[in-house]
Amino acid sequence: MVAALWTLAKLVKPVYGGLLATLAASRAARRAGNPDIVPSTDRDIPIGVIGLLMVVCLAPIAVLLANFDSGGVLQGHMTTLVIVG
Repeated sequence: MVAALWTLAKLVKPVYGGLLATLAASRAARRAGNPDIVPSTDRDIPIGVIGLLMVVCLAPIAVLLANFDSGGVLQGHMTTLVIVG
């Protein structure tokens, strides 16, 4: 458990930096008005697509968590458990 939390904590900074770089690149491409300036091998996936993929991947996990103890002791706290994960 400690190792998993440590790994997640160590990944926060690079993931945050990557998201900031993606947003900055997206803004720069919009300001330039010509996205063909950047070679296709150097383009990032648009941040909206990343967000959509994240929701698509997390939705089945939320369903599994919600159904895990649907009739048990934790049923009253299931919304909180699903959101917090």
